[in-house]
Amino acid sequence: MDYNSYSKFFNALASENRLKILDILREQDRTVSEISEIAAVEQSSVSHHLRCLRNCGFVQRKVDGNKRIYTINSEAVEKLFSGVEEHIENHENGIYTCEILKDERGEQ
Repeated sequence: MDYNSYSKFFNALASENRLKILDILREQDRTVSEISEIAAVEQSSVSHHLRCLRNCGFVQRKVDGNKRIYTINSEAVEKLFSGVEEHIENHENGIYTCEILKDERGEQ
């Protein structure tokens, strides 16, 4: 197992804003301004997160005239999300009460 690659993979998904963007794109393809409006996140931040998601293969960008339209890599993301959702369902209490995660994130 390449621990460095695994760590980078999970770090790409460790941002609430990137997860929010992926969830928005699960519904339909959108432009940066549309994503920004729905997510209530500044366009520059959305662009930054989309660059990461594109680099990591979670989204693609299509060009339509002067529009940049982002689309999700649905095969990869849907498999990933369904597995995560099942795991959270089975272990939700432990995930939310884990003292180590709280310490690492500086939560009270």
